[in-house]
Amino acid sequence: NIIECLGWKTEKKEAYRTFPFPKSEPLVPALERIVEEGGTPELVDIGYSRAYKCVRELGVKLGTWITPHWFRAQRASQLALEYGLGLHELAEWFRWKNLEVAMHYSRFGYKGLAMKMRRPTPPRAGP
Repeated sequence: NIIECLGWKTEKKEAYRTFPFPKSEPLVPALERIVEEGGTPELVDIGYSRAYKCVRELGVKLGTWITPHWFRAQRASQLALEYGLGLHELAEWFRWKNLEVAMHYSRFGYKGLAMKMRRPTPPRAGP
């Protein structure tokens, strides 16, 4: 597959990434079922344009403005809040080049901050 764009010739590459998911994640049973029924682990084999269109159609049905970035922000915030991933881990998970992007996407909101405050704090060292 060769794609020509503005005189440059590039070869289209297909690549997949592996993501770890704890068994407690809500979508794990559905993903396992797909694989058991002969589906492939490469579950999402669509481009960004198609994904954007699907998400926008969902938003219209729900009567709200929603984009794939909203899902990314939700996942980033969940990984930070529920699993304690820091900015560096989030940048690695999402393949972001700088930490500012991780800071932008991973927001706790007031509920998330309250949840963090309820967690037991580690004992302090010293007298």
